[in-house]
Amino acid sequence: MANTPEDTITIPLTGRRPVVIVKPEWPRIAAAEYHDFDGQHDFQSARHWKGYLRVRQHADGRAIVYAGCSRESQHEGERDHAERAGELVPAGGDIIAAIVRVHRSIDAADSERETMWRLLANECISDMPAEVL
Repeated sequence: MANTPEDTITIPLTGRRPVVIVKPEWPRIAAAEYHDFDGQHDFQSARHWKGYLRVRQHADGRAIVYAGCSRESQHEGERDHAERAGELVPAGGDIIAAIVRVHRSIDAADSERETMWRLLANECISDMPAEVL
């Protein structure tokens, strides 16, 4: 069966060109995300903060760690901000270290949400498959 455009995703990586993967061949093994807003209800808010950190792994052991954050504002004089980063981890590479590197490479662009962004890496790491001892 041929892959459809819905089966693929383009992932930007840091310091190299983006990669296109077939999602079923690279299942998500860990993820964390947040969405915050400045009002009582999402739909009424003039500011939105979003962030995600995701890990996908191929059956051959390679992994892709990628993240993004954005701030959208409708207030005069405030600019929107978006940033993405990612890293291809070779088979047998340290995925946890890659999560930390990718996470640290993104500037959350808003000191109010710095704690939320900091906690995202820990949440993603804790979502990884457990190590059997």
